[in-house]
Amino acid sequence: MYIFMSDGHIDDLEAVKRYTIQLAKDIAAGKHNFIKCVLIGVGKKVDENQIVAFLVFSDQ
Repeated sequence: MYIFMSDGHIDDLEAVKRYTIQLAKDIAAGKHNFIKCVLIGVGKKVDENQIVAFLVFSDQ
């Protein structure tokens, strides 16, 4: 399990999405073991819209 803590804003969200898609394909193809990831946004300036967008993306 991987736990990612953020100040609430992911500067490279599009790169994270691309990596996540490739990782999912590798897992499906048996090239990578299954993993669990947790994203935690902390601080006073958490970008809730960005966190929600990432969560919606990860459910696809």
